[in-house]
Amino acid sequence: MVQDFVNLYGETKAVFNVHSWVHKCEDARIHGSLDSFSAFSFESHMQTIGHCVTSRNMVAEQIFRRTMERSTEAIMHADIQFWDETLPSSATKRGLHGKTFRLHNTVNASEPPNNCVLIDNQPAIMVDISDHTVKYRYFKRNGNFFASPISSVNHNIYLCEQPSEEIRSCNCNDIRCKGLLIPYREHLVFYPIVHIWRS
Repeated sequence: MVQDFVNLYGETKAVFNVHSWVHKCEDARIHGSLDSFSAFSFESHMQTIGHCVTSRNMVAEQIFRRTMERSTEAIMHADIQFWDETLPSSATKRGLHGKTFRLHNTVNASEPPNNCVLIDNQPAIMVDISDHTVKYRYFKRNGNFFASPISSVNHNIYLCEQPSEEIRSCNCNDIRCKGLLIPYREHLVFYPIVHIWRS
């Protein structure tokens, strides 16, 4: 094949990528079929999606169902993982300070910006994490950020004042979702991160 290429297009056109065809059979014997491995993460992901399809009918629905099955299975088996700054650097996450845990692919910490959560349908700020217990503060007052067309409280969006001095504690599993605190005039607005919502 390579010799034919040289005869057809000339020696100046026979570059490394053409020469690499000589070694394709040998690579396939060593590594297996080209479909079973890839150097590019996108192609590897496409291969994973390809394994979701079992027939030619309703391909998109098959991919959706298999993907949902995998994500549901991952959530069911997800554990709470803890780490803090006392662990070696290989075990800690870069940019995270203080005590930290991951709950269903969400990083929560005892320091901003990862310390804002929703507990008992109330925004709270975590101040300490130990074992499976979280110490937190509610806000002194929180209410509607907007009232029309529907109350923001119905969507767990709150206009919050200063955090209270009272420190409460709960289990990590009592956290419904992580949130964002955004400054608004003299107050803060709590927005839940809805794609990580726990019912």
